[in-house]
Amino acid sequence: MFTLPWVDQHAINSALYPFKELLNLGIQPEFLEDACLHEEKLFRSMIKNGQSIYKMLTIFVENFIMNYEDSIRMFAK
Repeated sequence: MFTLPWVDQHAINSALYPFKELLNLGIQPEFLEDACLHEEKLFRSMIKNGQSIYKMLTIFVENFIMNYEDSIRMFAK
């Protein structure tokens, strides 16, 4: 079971950071929902290490000429 710290606004903002950034880039919310539901470790990683995960996904996109969806799929495996 994974509990989110709803009373700690800073922690929630930090946890939601990668999701907000990916949505701002045009990633469909349905894609993120599906990816996180099928790969629990992806959701946990994004919540616990959001900024690092987002930076890693950006490195995949920039260096391997991938789109963000493919980089999320690759990271989730």
